[in-house]
Amino acid sequence: MKLSLFGCGSIGQRHATNLKDLGYGVIQVFDIDIKRRNDLSKKIGAIPINDPKAAMLDSDVAFICTPPNAHTDLIESAVKAGVHVFVEKPISNVESKLPNILKLADEKNLKIMVGYMLKFHPAFIKMKELVQRGQIGRILNVQAHFGYLLPKWRPEADYRKSYFTQHESGGGILLDASHEIDYIRWIFGEPKSVYCKISHLSDLKIETEDHAIIVFESQSGQIIEIHLDCLDYKYNRFCKVIGTDGSITCNFNGKVVVIDEQGIQEFQEPFNLNDLYKNQVKYFIESISENKKIINDGWSGLRTLELVSQAKFSATSGKTLYTKAGRLGSS
Repeated sequence: MKLSLFGCGSIGQRHATNLKDLGYGVIQVFDIDIKRRNDLSKKIGAIPINDPKAAMLDSDVAFICTPPNAHTDLIESAVKAGVHVFVEKPISNVESKLPNILKLADEKNLKIMVGYMLKFHPAFIKMKELVQRGQIGRILNVQAHFGYLLPKWRPEADYRKSYFTQHESGGGILLDASHEIDYIRWIFGEPKSVYCKISHLSDLKIETEDHAIIVFESQSGQIIEIHLDCLDYKYNRFCKVIGTDGSITCNFNGKVVVIDEQGIQEFQEPFNLNDLYKNQVKYFIESISENKKIINDGWSGLRTLELVSQAKFSATSGKTLYTKAGRLGSS
């Protein structure tokens, strides 16, 4: 398979290196930053390209790692050229054109995967298994949390120049930390209502929100609270689930704690951070080769994006929005 990569920032570089290590070398790379494009081309032995649409015609698989506002056009070019797509999260910053693009991809039997790597994290996988087998009885409440100070996300770069800082490029904590919305859907299903409050609390030089509180009500009435911020000085990502017969807490460091009538059980799920990224691209390539359904497909990515949009609308209108679960069909 001929693999091309679009976007040579930190995540693009990670995917390019992982693909090379897995034996799926990238043959072409594109970035509007010529130096960054040329540097990565030399590092992985790929051809630097100037025209992304032309490059699609000579590709089998496209890895799209640009800022979110460039995703839709690149996905559309890939699908029209008959190319499978791996796109970093979020799938885009606007959803209007995506349904028709995804329908065309389905008609052409093209795979589209969105890079929500927490679905490959062993602690979150363990939590999902425990919840689904009824380890703590009927679920009553869920609390998901992410926080980390924005300048520390990529300390080698000036955060003020990143896409996160601008609405137009698809920035802000709601879109960039949509992992939480995505894995909540994955474990607990589609919410029937969305309420959200967002704010810019800090002195960070950004025009986007740095803090968001989302409240979902599940189809069976549970309250799901999601806290997102780019303010916390220490990386903090966890999820707590409270049930009628106990609780489960898991964190990004791989620890899962179950408290029930048997007492306290602790599980440490070992993992390497880069393996989460490596395993998801390996899964994607194998899904193409074996024509298997993808867990993070484009429809699922679109549903997560819709919930982000609904959360933003709730925040600006002060209204609770009611949704129709699964109305996009394939999520």
